[in-house]
Amino acid sequence: MKCGSHIFHRPVEGPDLAVSIGLFEDSDALTPNMAIFADHTPQWLHLDDKVPHYSGLMMTAIWAPKLFWRALTRRFRRGD
Repeated sequence: MKCGSHIFHRPVEGPDLAVSIGLFEDSDALTPNMAIFADHTPQWLHLDDKVPHYSGLMMTAIWAPKLFWRALTRRFRRGD
């Protein structure tokens, strides 16, 4: 059976790796420390109010320096 769900995500130049919590057998025992892209959450999904919620714009602001630094260091390693 194919569901089409993503099990992980990392942009080509991305600073972080996101892993789907559903991959873990005892996912009920895990506690998230943040909710990212909360502005794109489906209406039926209720996020925990005990963790900070970050919108897509907020994540862009957080990741932008990391993305810039990664691209810059790759460029110098390649000798461009």
